[in-house]
Amino acid sequence: MDDKYYQNNHLKYLNDNPNLNKEENHNNYISNYLDDIISVIKKNIGKLVTIYYSNPNSIEWHDKELIGIIEKVGYDHIILSDPKTGEWLLLLNIYLNYIKFSEIINN
Repeated sequence: MDDKYYQNNHLKYLNDNPNLNKEENHNNYISNYLDDIISVIKKNIGKLVTIYYSNPNSIEWHDKELIGIIEKVGYDHIILSDPKTGEWLLLLNIYLNYIKFSEIINN
């Protein structure tokens, strides 16, 4: 990859405008992006989902597929309940790959 490659227009805009505080703007962009994702998940509390989760530092939790109901959502975590076992899991979003919904997503 060379310096001309940008993953998205936001990064190109930041790099093309030297007067902007790039770090602050990039952090705001990431924060807004995460807020949007968390907002969508919060609107789907109570739905049955499959969460794909990877913890690279754990053999047991390296790649997990977790099925359950979204109970609560925070900025850095999701609480999932398993209706079959009655277990509740507190999952850190940092290890979240993606979520598959079993019904239409509310956004």
